[in-house]
Amino acid sequence: MTLALIAVVVCVALSATLRHPWGWWAVSVFQVVLIALGFVHWAFAVVGVIFGLVWVYVLYARRTITGPSTR
Repeated sequence: MTLALIAVVVCVALSATLRHPWGWWAVSVFQVVLIALGFVHWAFAVVGVIFGLVWVYVLYARRTITGPSTR
């Protein structure tokens, strides 16, 4: 239960970083961490895969709308 609450707090905190370019990388790394937490409990892996797929779509849509990054 505590680990789930920590994951929720980290997700909320990382959502505030999306205004910075490095925030997109941080959220991507956290998706991998969330899937890896599946070794603790299978529900973390399920949530991590679902949100990971959504995140891949968000990154695709962002790239399609804004074009390739020039940074």
